Amino acid sequence: MVKRHQPPADAPRYRGVCWHVRRGKWMAKIRNGGTYEYLGYYSDQEEAARAWDYTARLLRGDDGNCNFPPSTPPSGLIPILQRQGVL
Repeated sequence: MVKRHQPPADAPRYRGVCWHVRRGKWMAKIRNGGTYEYLGYYSDQEEAARAWDYTARLLRGDDGNCNFPPSTPPSGLIPILQRQGVL
């Protein structure tokens, strides 16, 4: 079993994704106008990257330099963006 304070063996491979030590999960965040918008915590770094991609396309359009082709947002992302005023 992986200890929570240690990142998994696979380092972050995606833009906008990092390992959150205290929660033991992958975190997605994006810079928007000089501040960071936190996009949630995910068990899988690919899902965190998809959250970042979806938000990057909302904020920057198609030239958001994304990780994946366009897709639907991960569950739970829309309420987070609405609370932060991004949507």
